[in-house]
Amino acid sequence: MKKISHQKIMVFYAILFISFLMAFSLVFYSMQHGRDTLAERMKDTAYLSRFYFTSNPSIEGPFYGNEKAGITLIAFTDAGSEASRAFLQDIFPSLDKDYIRAGLLKFYHKPYITFQDILERNGKFEDAMTLECIKTLKSKEYYPIYFEMLSKGITIRKMLENHQVDVDSYNECMYGNEVMGALYKNAL
Repeated sequence: MKKISHQKIMVFYAILFISFLMAFSLVFYSMQHGRDTLAERMKDTAYLSRFYFTSNPSIEGPFYGNEKAGITLIAFTDAGSEASRAFLQDIFPSLDKDYIRAGLLKFYHKPYITFQDILERNGKFEDAMTLECIKTLKSKEYYPIYFEMLSKGITIRKMLENHQVDVDSYNECMYGNEVMGALYKNAL
């Protein structure tokens, strides 16, 4: 029988405890504000995350952290969202320090984009297209660029200059069908 490490057990209990607190807070909130208000606010959630307990989902990298980590955190974020920036500034540093660097957790980003965003070709669409092109052109630079876009809100042109991304290759990627297919695959 396989011996389970103490760290894995502690991570499991921490996740279980957080899940319990989230469920309790939803019940308490719905009691205080009514179910209609809760359902209305749930629709406007700016980012989502999922934990996969039994196995890692099949995701095409890149990952932030050890690719062999037993737990995958998938974060749906939007570069224009204050909640996503708050996640990166307030929550992510603790996850990085305590779990990612310890090799227990790997982080994977997916853009928070809807089919409506794709049809409108709005800011979420542009940010998601940019990150998909970076994933294609410079996958090792994906997370430094992602963190920079989310935390600093810099322009795409400045980001391309900072990370020495070839503008011609970037423009070619932006108008390619492969990236658009990836966006449709990720759309919520």
